[in-house]
Amino acid sequence: MKKDKILGMIFAVVAAIAIGNIFSIEKSCRAATGEYNRLYDTMPFSDKRFDVNTMRRSLGEHAGKSRTPAAGARPDPEEIASRLRQISDIYADVVGWIDFDTLPISYPLMQGETNQDYLRTTYSGTKATAGSVFVESMNSADLEDRHTIIYGHNMKDGSMFGRLKKYVSPDFMEKNRYFTIYTPGGDAYLYEAVSCMVVPLDSYVYNLSFEDEEAYGNFLHMIGYDGDDMPQSVTLSTCAGIDKAYRLVVNAVRKQEGFSEEGLLTYFSK
Repeated sequence: MKKDKILGMIFAVVAAIAIGNIFSIEKSCRAATGEYNRLYDTMPFSDKRFDVNTMRRSLGEHAGKSRTPAAGARPDPEEIASRLRQISDIYADVVGWIDFDTLPISYPLMQGETNQDYLRTTYSGTKATAGSVFVESMNSADLEDRHTIIYGHNMKDGSMFGRLKKYVSPDFMEKNRYFTIYTPGGDAYLYEAVSCMVVPLDSYVYNLSFEDEEAYGNFLHMIGYDGDDMPQSVTLSTCAGIDKAYRLVVNAVRKQEGFSEEGLLTYFSK
């Protein structure tokens, strides 16, 4: 009886700690969501803001719904750049903004001296489970490397990179291929997702340097790009949710200048 009583007390303490941790994480997530929403409100995008309760609905609820009904409705890169410069004057580690056309993924891009700097820290320095969406510390801050890696947490509420897991569905990818990265310098780079993979931590998708053009061309083909040119590429990386030794990645290539606004609108109108 005494042993059972002790075990019961231990179980109660463990359960209380677990419940406390859950509430602490929940509070942290809500605080981070509010912080990012307030920053998003200052950006010249169409409204894609979602609170925690909304994000708990089907992760595919908003998939395939275009935010671009007309060319004039697309954000002005110069206007975005001006706002990014204002933000980076306050938060020096802001190097850009990533914005998906058909998904509520729209966040400042951070870059610290190490990849730990923004793992559990928001753009403002607030400690939060959700952390930030951040660029690999070894990449160039101007995002002009051949291959750039961007990290974000796979949050259960769908925030940050929590929606990337949906890209395992070919139909989902077909409807949600495009995102744009804006820079404080006024550039707006359109990217097209070409593949989604679950990979080990030492996967080739995390390569940042290539011996020559041929090596980089082989890399592009390995991530699913079948073109003959050599576009710059981005890998979006998040937890796979199955094993800490694996990550889920979405690989994308930068579209060339010939990809017109009209062509993009035609794609989204399908």
